[in-house]
Amino acid sequence: MRGDVEPKGLRYDNNRPRRPKSFPTPKREVISVKRLFAMLLALLMSALAPVSEPRECDGFEYRVLYDGTAEITGWSWLADSTAIPSELDGHKVTRIGDEAFAGWYLLTDAVIPDGVTSIGEEAFYGCRCLTRVTLPGSVKSIGREAFHFCDSLTEVDFSEGLVSIGEYAFSYCYSLPDVEPPQSLKVLGRGVFTGCKSLVSAELPHSMTAIGGDVFSSCSSLTAVTIPEGIKVIADGMFYDCVSLTSVTIPDSVTDIADRFTDNPFNSCESLTEINVSPTHPCFEVIDGVLFDRRDDRLVSFPRALLTTEYSIPHGTRMIGEEAFYGCDNLAVVTVLGSVTSIGKMAFEECKNLKSVAIVDGVENIEILAFGWCEKLSSVNIPDSVTKIGAEAFFGCHDLASVTIPASVTEIGENAFYGCAEREIVITVEKGSYAEEYCKNSGWIEYRYPEA
Repeated sequence: MRGDVEPKGLRYDNNRPRRPKSFPTPKREVISVKRLFAMLLALLMSALAPVSEPRECDGFEYRVLYDGTAEITGWSWLADSTAIPSELDGHKVTRIGDEAFAGWYLLTDAVIPDGVTSIGEEAFYGCRCLTRVTLPGSVKSIGREAFHFCDSLTEVDFSEGLVSIGEYAFSYCYSLPDVEPPQSLKVLGRGVFTGCKSLVSAELPHSMTAIGGDVFSSCSSLTAVTIPEGIKVIADGMFYDCVSLTSVTIPDSVTDIADRFTDNPFNSCESLTEINVSPTHPCFEVIDGVLFDRRDDRLVSFPRALLTTEYSIPHGTRMIGEEAFYGCDNLAVVTVLGSVTSIGKMAFEECKNLKSVAIVDGVENIEILAFGWCEKLSSVNIPDSVTKIGAEAFFGCHDLASVTIPASVTEIGENAFYGCAEREIVITVEKGSYAEEYCKNSGWIEYRYPEA
């Protein structure tokens, strides 16, 4: 009831409500579905919750669970041993709780007792002297950041039975050289191995159904990865900053490889020379070492370390994807053929040795930073089909001293030619064109008209 508003059908006598005569008096209370669900949920939560207050045994803190087993919740300086107990006061240990051993600098070898089914979030977070972890087959899940920043960890012995590894579980384990998860594993959470800079190889099981984003981010020593059949998406940042990665194999099950930030998930893999897909892949194909998406005729990724100095975009290609050629320092000459209609954002950004780009009539859009920081680019033609030049499209092209912009161009973004020829670029424009007006309004770009 709100304020003094009297609800319809009810009158109050001495502050006691009376039911109108027309309403039949129910014989029993009807329990709503929502209320029934809440009651069942409460019962379930109470069943799963520990049934005892925290206890201590031999320097280990624990709680007794509903089934009479124990969850280790912490440790104390009075612990007689760094060995993780399998039993406490007669209660079998089945869980390692959240933050249970976080920061325990004495722990060097974590042998998880058989019977433990789960390792909680941040359970061993920051155990900087931990060098080895042994997991029994009873462990089904490893929680978020369970071994995060165990920077001395060099060995993890997995056993069959493990189903999921939570987000960032082994992130920043700087000394971990290799991992071989069991065939029972289904899910790798986001960022599981982020920052594992010593990780050289990762054998991923074929049983997997999901791999989170950033899973190998900043694994600077990783050289090769085969994505298991069954994975459908190469998630955001999966290979970000994998500077030693030379080879990637993409299975037929993968249908999506673009993340939130770029069309090219390999744009920071500066040693990449090889992308492998099967000839019968339903979505992707590799032509002369370059990855394409069949569905929209898009060039997705030109491997950064591919030993090619001159390259012509194949006939039939309609789009050059975002960052498709990012940082390809071996490229010197590129020809963009007439079937291409769009050059994507940052498509050729930081191609340090790119000198010449021939764009054939047909291209309509040159997007933001498409040729940004191509410092040696000295020759580029813009055909009459182009209508848009994006912001900073040629930003930082120090050797680009002149360019001709056709009258077809009706949009030029901010700072499109900033930093070209040390701000001494000369642009040839048509009288009365949008390009002429753009140059006038810039306040610094010198322009001229075509010679008669």
